[in-house]
Amino acid sequence: LRTGYERHGYMSEAVQAVIQILFVNMHTHKIIIRADRDNQPSKNVALRNGFIFEGNARHFIPKPLTGEIGDLSNYSLLRSEWKEGKNEGC
Repeated sequence: LRTGYERHGYMSEAVQAVIQILFVNMHTHKIIIRADRDNQPSKNVALRNGFIFEGNARHFIPKPLTGEIGDLSNYSLLRSEWKEGKNEGC
C-alpha cells in the first residue's frame, strides 16, 4: 500500500473480498498468499484473515532495491477452514 494508507484495514478488507469471491463464487479449494519473509505487515494480513503459515521458500524472490534474492513466506486458507471460522463467529 502507498505510504499513509497502511494500518487502516484496507488490505484486510480487500483480502476478505477476494476470499469471498474465490470460495463462494468460484468454489476454490485453497487460497495461497505469498509475502516477502521480511515484510511483517503483509504476513500479518494473512494471519489476521485466518491463513496458516506453511513455510518459507528460500532464495525465491529478487528484491529490486538491493538486488538480493530473498525468502518468500507461504500462507494458505482452505475453504473448509474458512467455513468453520465463519460458523464460529455466528
